[in-house]
Amino acid sequence: MTIIVVLFPPYSVAVGKNKIEINMNDNKKVGIQELIVELIGQFPKLQSLLPKTLSENGIYGNLFPVRGKKMLHMEDEIYDQDIIKIYGSLSGG
Repeated sequence: MTIIVVLFPPYSVAVGKNKIEINMNDNKKVGIQELIVELIGQFPKLQSLLPKTLSENGIYGNLFPVRGKKMLHMEDEIYDQDIIKIYGSLSGG
């Protein structure tokens, strides 16, 4: 299964690209957590931008995965040819 990942800063800066294709195991249900683990495996610089434990509370303080116009949760399944956008958290006043 191929997932298209669109990255926004700071993730695009760490990877050096804003769009990548990730090939995942076709025989297994894939969720956001599995996608993030695969991204870290292929792009180790991402690890420093993410919490050590990939829990729902930790992830959503750091990144926001979106499919279409819907924010995804860790348990949401992703499918072949999905386009997943990963936004960094925003702060400011």
